[in-house]
Amino acid sequence: VDASADITDRFFVNAAIRYENYSDFGDTVDGKLSARYKITEAIALRGSVGTGFRAPTPGQLFTTNVSTRIDADGFPVASGLFPATNPVSVFLGAKPLQPEKSVNLSAGITATLFEMVDVTLDIYQIELSDQFYAATPIAVTPALRAALIAANIPGGNTIGQVQFFQNSFDSTTQGVDLVATY
Repeated sequence: VDASADITDRFFVNAAIRYENYSDFGDTVDGKLSARYKITEAIALRGSVGTGFRAPTPGQLFTTNVSTRIDADGFPVASGLFPATNPVSVFLGAKPLQPEKSVNLSAGITATLFEMVDVTLDIYQIELSDQFYAATPIAVTPALRAALIAANIPGGNTIGQVQFFQNSFDSTTQGVDLVATY
């Protein structure tokens, strides 16, 4: 749902809300509120705040990419990227992937100068939480291999290195955009 209105001849407001249901991740409600205020016919202030949601891709959820090599002792060893839900990944501490979420803020000014130059200056901040990232590869030592075998992990005797996607970190991106058009 999206609605916008001129509250006065100088003040414009826009609001949007979105509901989504993901079979694997549940419900989410995201929205955006923005406004623009004309100080004069040539200068205006604007700003917005919004939220976002990104579910993991099928590749991040389900991809298994394994290569087999021969180790120094002449045995085949599997190294690769496994789903976070794979038994070996779970054994090594992987948690099921959760969606990334974001909060976006922006504020700016627009101006028309000399009737020929349009200038916009905007500052913004994007906060992302629970970003997806492939964990650092974990080398399977002889002790770890013995633990995998003892835990009856499928292929535990041939796994040499494991990597998986996780919700690894949060980040904040800030910036300034300046655009001038003649």
